[in-house]
Amino acid sequence: MIKVEKGTVMANGSAGELLTEYSEITKCIYEELKERTDEDFAKEQMDLAHKTGFMSEKEAIITLAKLLNESLMRKGGRS
Repeated sequence: MIKVEKGTVMANGSAGELLTEYSEITKCIYEELKERTDEDFAKEQMDLAHKTGFMSEKEAIITLAKLLNESLMRKGGRS
């Protein structure tokens, strides 16, 4: 079982159970993002979330800061 409470994730169960729940959670989030935005954006964000899940906290912060900076630069923001 995968449980999230106030930002804390707890996972218990067999590998099969955890992977099944993870798959269902992923599908649900993807569908919601796709409905609120578009398919390409949803896929990009799901890929980014998956990759950052395997990063250290420092790596994730650096990656997300770079992406934010790139986005600001594309929109005419400052660096």
